Amino acid sequence: MNRASPRRIPLHLAGWILAAMLLAITGQPAAEVYRWVDEQGNVIYSDTPHPGAEVIENLDPQTIESLRLKSPKKKRPVEKLAPEYELLRIASPANDSAVRANNGNITVEVEVRPPLMVELGHRLTLYLDGKPVIEGENKTTLELQNLPRGSHTLQVAITDRKGNVFKKSELIVFHLLRVHI
Repeated sequence: MNRASPRRIPLHLAGWILAAMLLAITGQPAAEVYRWVDEQGNVIYSDTPHPGAEVIENLDPQTIESLRLKSPKKKRPVEKLAPEYELLRIASPANDSAVRANNGNITVEVEVRPPLMVELGHRLTLYLDGKPVIEGENKTTLELQNLPRGSHTLQVAITDRKGNVFKKSELIVFHLLRVHI
């Protein structure tokens, strides 16, 4: 049994045929609308003609402009609401000072203005020689223990719980003097 192979339409003609079909479907005029009043006085609208009905011309569909919704305001993190710190510095030891501590323990005094806002999660992070050594302290007197003799750098930063830095102090250098045997 031989079947005839189906005829194939060349691709360039298929596009023209598809475009013509779409134009035929969408190019039809909209159906007419008829209006009449029945025996009880009701106004009737229909798309089928009725004796004595009038044709409604230029019937524009009712459109309603959509409301423009404002995007919800993003809540700013609490930290952004805090006033800026105007001063953050290491008050003690002084920059380029010699500190004698045979046990290697020194006290670092930090000055913060306005005071540290611990209610917003702000805290101090102390850096010794570029590495954080005391993190998350809520006090301005910090203790370093058993440091080796020699020159060291100190810097302090105000951070939040996530580690974001709000402000850093200037870097200071101090020289620790210890008895060497």
